[in-house]
Amino acid sequence: MLDISYNDLSGNLPLCLANLTSLRRLYLSFNHFIGNISSSPLRDLINLEYLSVSGNLFQIPISLSPFFNHSKFKYMESRDNKIFAETNDQHLNPRFQLERLVLSSGGYCGVFPKFLYYQHNLQVVDLSHNQMREGFPSWLLQNNTKLEQLYLINNSLSGPLKLPIHSHMYLSWLDISDNFFQDFITPEIGTYLPRLRYVKMSGNGFSGSLPSSLGNMSLLAYLDLSNNKLSGNIPEGLGNMHFLRVLDLSMNNISGSLPSNFCSSKIKEIYLSRNGLQGSLEDAFYGCSELIVLDLGHNHMTGSIPSWIGEFSQLSYLILGHNHIDGEIPVQLCNLTQLSLLDLSHNHFSGEIPPEIGTLSMIKVLNLSYNKLIGAIPPTFSNLGQIESLDLSYNNLEGKIPPQLTQLYSLAVFNVAHNNLSGKTPERVAQFATFDQSSYEGNPLLCGLPLPKSCNNTSPSPPVTPTEEKEDNSFMDMGVFYVSFVVSYIMVLLAIAAILYINPYWRRRWFYFIETSLTGCYYFLVDNITLLSKFGLS
Repeated sequence: MLDISYNDLSGNLPLCLANLTSLRRLYLSFNHFIGNISSSPLRDLINLEYLSVSGNLFQIPISLSPFFNHSKFKYMESRDNKIFAETNDQHLNPRFQLERLVLSSGGYCGVFPKFLYYQHNLQVVDLSHNQMREGFPSWLLQNNTKLEQLYLINNSLSGPLKLPIHSHMYLSWLDISDNFFQDFITPEIGTYLPRLRYVKMSGNGFSGSLPSSLGNMSLLAYLDLSNNKLSGNIPEGLGNMHFLRVLDLSMNNISGSLPSNFCSSKIKEIYLSRNGLQGSLEDAFYGCSELIVLDLGHNHMTGSIPSWIGEFSQLSYLILGHNHIDGEIPVQLCNLTQLSLLDLSHNHFSGEIPPEIGTLSMIKVLNLSYNKLIGAIPPTFSNLGQIESLDLSYNNLEGKIPPQLTQLYSLAVFNVAHNNLSGKTPERVAQFATFDQSSYEGNPLLCGLPLPKSCNNTSPSPPVTPTEEKEDNSFMDMGVFYVSFVVSYIMVLLAIAAILYINPYWRRRWFYFIETSLTGCYYFLVDNITLLSKFGLS
């Protein structure tokens, strides 16, 4: 064995590697090696059984033709190298029988490798992120009855999901997510693949209803069918999956009510958001005491939150936003000491916010917006030391914003807009110095920065209509004009009379000015009358 992985080696592989003819296990992963494997010394290591070359810059043919004469070759692992198709692919039947094949994230765009038709001992196959075309390779399951794990993530596979005729008793992991599969999921999937433990088919175009045979897959622990076009109701048999830990059916068209007690007692994560689910929460989740995540956002759920929600002591994420849930926020929610995210937005919750929510010391996101909540913002919210987002907008909350909230130093989002809050906005210190007007708008009785309304204008004068203001302004202007004109005229006359009376010199100058002005006016008139008579206008 030779292990030189996780170093900073670069360049081509040294030719002296060809001398290690007894080498069976070679680890070259996560270096900076380059070159085409076909022309490397690896083709001379005929006793090689195990080869790991992930995380380099190798060029590797999809057919693995450099190893066709390696009869002992069983394990090939290559992630993040350059995988290409050879133009001359004559050798289709290699001497080796692989047990583990990983050729993922190689940028290959083509059909399935032809040499796989002749492999019968495969246990693990990962050909993800290669954009391979064609349909699902049911022949791969048919020819390799010992296959345990199959990963075909993010390729361009299309068509229906065709399963082998006979049951496959070893396949436990199947991930075909992010492809272009269409049509319905084979109804007998639970019969053909009864040993599945991990199933991920998200991001495709599967339609039709959920197969009832899923309930027969008693070993299933992880089921992800999200982001498809599935419709219909959830089968009653989902409650028989006693080992199920994660269920993701989000972003489909699933409708109807949730079956009573449909989740197993050991399930930890349930994602059912963005469907058309209806009904109440009362019976569906009773007894799921080990839940960590419950996401039912964007559905049509009704009723109220059951009081037994307080028994979910491990619940960290509760998302019920965008539903039609009503009633009061149960105080039992405050028993969920591990709660990190609580989203009850866009519902019909009424009543006051329980002050006990301030005891949820682990919470990071609290969204109660778009409801009918009344009363004051509990001052106990200042105890939410880890909270990063607090949204109480679009409710009927009243009273003052507790000034203690400025102690929430991790707060990045704060919104109390469109309520009936009054008084002064919190002091602009720490995180609250970063919140703008949109955090407070829609509260007519709020004042202070960043709002434009100042808290100093306690008794503003009554508004004046534009018409009245215009009339008042014009009246005052004319009155001032008349008064000022008369006063100024009288003052000028008095000043002139006083000067002429006191000073004889200025008195003589004044009479001389008057006489000169009168004489000038006389001759002006005489000259203009003579001029007009010359043009025949006299």
